[in-house]
Amino acid sequence: MVEQFQQIILEEDPTYGLKLKKERAVVQLAVFRKRLGLTQKQIAAKMGVTISKFKEIETDPWNISWDRIHAYSDALGTEFEFSLPGSA
Repeated sequence: MVEQFQQIILEEDPTYGLKLKKERAVVQLAVFRKRLGLTQKQIAAKMGVTISKFKEIETDPWNISWDRIHAYSDALGTEFEFSLPGSA
């Protein structure tokens, strides 16, 4: 049943799988940020973006670029590996 649902969603929106990967990546980075005791404001400053733009990253990851997610990872001082479609 779940597989059928996912297939229907992918047929309607072929980018759905990629959007889910972005969301998972941002959720993992947000958890890591919180465990490090860092605020959104601190990471926004390290990324060179406004707090508003940073909040957008954490609340709407589907509509941001992978470059922005990578910059978030860099600001945390971590090497975050992303598995993009077509990569091993």
